[in-house]
This record gives sequence, structure tokens and C-alpha cells, in this order.
Amino acid sequence: MDQRDLITPELTFDSSIQLHLKETGMWARFLGITGLIMSVLITIGGILFSSNLGSSGSVYGYNETAKMAIGIGYIVVGVILFFMSLFLYRFGKNMKLALETIDQVKLDASLLSLKQYHRMAGIITIIYLVIIVLALLVGLINGLGRSY
Repeated sequence: MDQRDLITPELTFDSSIQLHLKETGMWARFLGITGLIMSVLITIGGILFSSNLGSSGSVYGYNETAKMAIGIGYIVVGVILFFMSLFLYRFGKNMKLALETIDQVKLDASLLSLKQYHRMAGIITIIYLVIIVLALLVGLINGLGRSY
């Protein structure tokens, strides 16, 4: 399909579309702020869990290596959530400004943030699906290799 078929002079940005985008931006800002707060709490929790405030030995039934691995896992999740929430927040903030000031640059920035959010979500989904397939294969191979 030719790109000119998608963008026509008949394509309008009417008041109902603006209303939908305004409400979407409002919810995106809310979810972005909530996600930013949660990402900081998750990251702090991961740091505290892995360090356990300087204690040594087995804590919570985990040895030092397991504590460190779990803590790093939480930190990675916190960082990923931080960036995804930041993209959502930027989308909402720039969409609100674009609609209030009728600013094409802010609209472009808003849609770029939305694209970055969805790209990151897609990459995470692909990684997750690959991990599931690998886990199933390992489980299947392990199960077939056992003789009862």
C-alpha cells in the first residue's frame, strides 16, 4: 500500500479525537507517575534485599549468592519499569501540552514517547516468550531423558 493512501486531506483531527487523546494523556500521566513511584520502591527493595543492611549468612532461607541474584533481578525490573513509566508520562504530558497549545512539535514528541513505550513492551514480550519456550524445551528434554 502506498503511504499516500494512508494520509489524505480527508483525515481530520476533530474535537472527539482531541477529547479521546486528552483523556488518554491524562490516564497515561497517572499511570506514568504511579509506575515511576513503584519502580523506585522496587529498586530500593532489591537493593535492601540483596544487601540486607549488612547482615551475613543465610537470611530468609537464602544464601548470599541467591540474595544477590534476587536483588539484582528486582533492580533490573525496577529500571525497566522506570523507563516504561517515563515514556508513558512523557506521552501524557506532551499530549496535554500539544492539545492546549496546538503545538505540532509537542504532538510529535508525545507520539514518539508512545512509540518508545510500545517498542519496549514488544521487546520485553518477545524476550519473555523466548524464555518460556526455552523453559518448556528444557523441561521436555529433562522429562524425556529420565527413565523410570
